Amino acid sequence: VLMNLGDFVGAAKIFGQYGTDVGKPSHIALYRRLYTQLLAEQPESSAHAEARAELRELRSMLVKVIGALKSAGEAPAVVDEFERVMWVSTLLAAKAISGQRNHKHSAAKLAVCALKYVSDMPADKAFYEAGMASKLAGKLDMAFVFLNRYLDITEAIEEGDSHTGLDNSDFVDTEIPFEFALPEREYLSEDEREKVRDFVLE
Repeated sequence: VLMNLGDFVGAAKIFGQYGTDVGKPSHIALYRRLYTQLLAEQPESSAHAEARAELRELRSMLVKVIGALKSAGEAPAVVDEFERVMWVSTLLAAKAISGQRNHKHSAAKLAVCALKYVSDMPADKAFYEAGMASKLAGKLDMAFVFLNRYLDITEAIEEGDSHTGLDNSDFVDTEIPFEFALPEREYLSEDEREKVRDFVLE
């Protein structure tokens, strides 16, 4: 019911408190939809708070889901998927703490590290946050690369491309994946995207 109302944080909180059932494929699909929605949450005014509801409740839920999957003898690939998402949420929470404490270089390193798991989170959000964190840390060359990649992804979303077809030359010999699914909706508004374009074109 909460998910149908768009209260994904509330739904994750319930699962985190009372446990999860992985007995049916539809249940696993529900948890997958839930983590996808929570990782795509829009930025908040208190975005650096360690206790951001979506990250806190997501991690609590994932602990229960992973435990249930292992107890049920679920396929290793499914367990690995949810464990990766758990690691992603942990990285993002650590980045939020670093940002809150004004540890700009740590926040940038964590945001860049999270790009290794870009296939498990919204790609435009991942590159945008890595770019902005790098910018705040004074790493303008890295910020340019990541924000330029972000703009390429947003253009692909607008054009409805099913495959990104992006120039990967900047990411050769890195652990950042070349292949990832495009998000269904933009992370930022057009006004915010325009600010990114202005920075990249400066």
